[in-house]
Amino acid sequence: MPVTEVPAGTAIADLETVIDHGEHTYRGRQRLEGLTALVTDADSGLGRAVAIAYAREGADLGLTFCKGAQGITETGTWVRDAGRRVALFECDLNAIDQQAQFVERAARELGRINILVVNTPFEWLQHAGVTHDVSELERALRTSLETAFQLSIAVSAHMVQGGSIIITAPMRCAHPLEPVRALAANAHSIATLAANLASTLASKRIRANALIPGPVCVRRVLDKLPEDAAAAFGSETLHGRAAQPVELAPAYVFLAAPDEARFVNGATLEVTGGAVAPVPALK
Repeated sequence: MPVTEVPAGTAIADLETVIDHGEHTYRGRQRLEGLTALVTDADSGLGRAVAIAYAREGADLGLTFCKGAQGITETGTWVRDAGRRVALFECDLNAIDQQAQFVERAARELGRINILVVNTPFEWLQHAGVTHDVSELERALRTSLETAFQLSIAVSAHMVQGGSIIITAPMRCAHPLEPVRALAANAHSIATLAANLASTLASKRIRANALIPGPVCVRRVLDKLPEDAAAAFGSETLHGRAAQPVELAPAYVFLAAPDEARFVNGATLEVTGGAVAPVPALK
């Protein structure tokens, strides 16, 4: 599976043409044949890469997007091109009061849900503002966990045995923006949440795992980085570059595949390219 390299120092304006979600590179092997997956925030980035991979592995898709999000139609087109069914749902999943209604609608339209990929952590970049107000920090941290927890519990009620929940933790990166450093530090809370969900849902034979990505070429992240940080983005990995979204997609396929990951439960899979982010406060 060839992947477009992103050389160190690539200008942020040039990244639009080299971000690879797997549109022309991911090759499926029917590892999710006959399953139905619900993937959040699938208009771009990891969400789009996961959607394309799942479709080419044989799954039907339900995809969520926030109002005004660009690219969801294109993601849906790639899913249909793979010969799979797709349903699109506009929903702000960070608004807890919207979740119950959304889940009922998704379950009704999809018929069943075998896999849930909670990808909302990347959206936190859009909502966290620069503030020294501790109540705002508390709200951001609480919302990030509540969103993943409540959505997982609500969807699990519509899952049958063998279901899989995958929660994406915040990106491990050496250049977190000031407003989201506390959220980046929340990665281990997401991992603990996944382990607790695995214990809670074990009696239903539903697995729950977390995935911590390293620096990934995601447009909504890159657009917010200062020029110097963008030039060095991903340089802390052992590959000397950030990952393409398509390079993380196989990890999501593995965690979802019932024949391959049936004994992987309550785990945290780190796909960071060997990146070790320095503690921001000590930089």
